[in-house]
Amino acid sequence: MSLTHNKCSLGLALNLNGIKPFQRVRTILVWELMPDVFDKTTRSRIMSKIRSKNTKAEIALKEALIRNGLGNFEMHYGIMGRPDFAYVKEKVAVFCDSMFWHGKKNIPQTNRDYWVPKLERNIARDKVVTKTLRKEGWRVVRLYENQALRDPDRCARKIGKILKLVSSPET
Repeated sequence: MSLTHNKCSLGLALNLNGIKPFQRVRTILVWELMPDVFDKTTRSRIMSKIRSKNTKAEIALKEALIRNGLGNFEMHYGIMGRPDFAYVKEKVAVFCDSMFWHGKKNIPQTNRDYWVPKLERNIARDKVVTKTLRKEGWRVVRLYENQALRDPDRCARKIGKILKLVSSPET
């Protein structure tokens, strides 16, 4: 068994040695203190299968956007939240979110002390990203992987309507 030593800026900080609550310190997450049930090689192989880019849903949506004449997007554009697709000129950010990682699928019954706070932080981060981008003048579209996989053309049409709305001259 090995302990993980990943650094993360999100999570609960431990209040040690007179450090005031909520003072910025190196964050130690619960899972950092728990031994891993897999050896390092097995854990690495498992984690390498988890994709953050070029997921099946993202690829299906990308193909549908191009098929529907909406291919003028930037992928993983460098603004807050790194949207999967960004129409920079029109300021439209499109996120194709995983059902599991964004709290729309059942939470695993094992290790709930880890999973519940983890998924709650993801949901809270999504809200902050959406709110911040809107304040900066972006239109934010959040789609879930099941929507993009089930009917990517419908998702593309939805994005097309928003782009048309944004680029049409105001009357």
